[in-house]
Amino acid sequence: MKLYIKQKVFSLNEKFTVKNGLGDDVFFVEGQFMSIPKQFYIYDSLNNQVASIKKKLLTFMPRMLISTAERTLEIVKDFTLLSQHYTIPTIGWDIRGDFTSHEYSISHGNEIIASISKEWLSWGDSYVADIQNDYDALLVLCVMICIDYVNAQSQSAAYSPA
Repeated sequence: MKLYIKQKVFSLNEKFTVKNGLGDDVFFVEGQFMSIPKQFYIYDSLNNQVASIKKKLLTFMPRMLISTAERTLEIVKDFTLLSQHYTIPTIGWDIRGDFTSHEYSISHGNEIIASISKEWLSWGDSYVADIQNDYDALLVLCVMICIDYVNAQSQSAAYSPA
């Protein structure tokens, strides 16, 4: 299964649609503008909330909580110098990537769960996730949102005046 995310440029309310390979709307994501801690809500095509994401406050490295109807998981950004590494310890997911090229892979042991890439020649941020098992689509989407948010926060911190 493939998921396509196209974020709108200059959107203050942080709403965007997630499409499948056929171009059908499968998820809607809404970020809470100016909320502390930062929160996102994910809805299915029938407008039912299926997940939420909340940033944990006061942590050395970024941590976010992903809640679905089935479970609550914590995604943790590990300290690395040249690459990006995240983990979801409770389910054994390992997320590795390169923040400069925005290419990521999600694995569980030797099994590839999904690969995520950013499309560079587009208006706004566009991402594609190639997911091996449809069952993992919602959680992969949540991981994508977390990584994009953490990257945006680190880029804005790098450009803010001292």
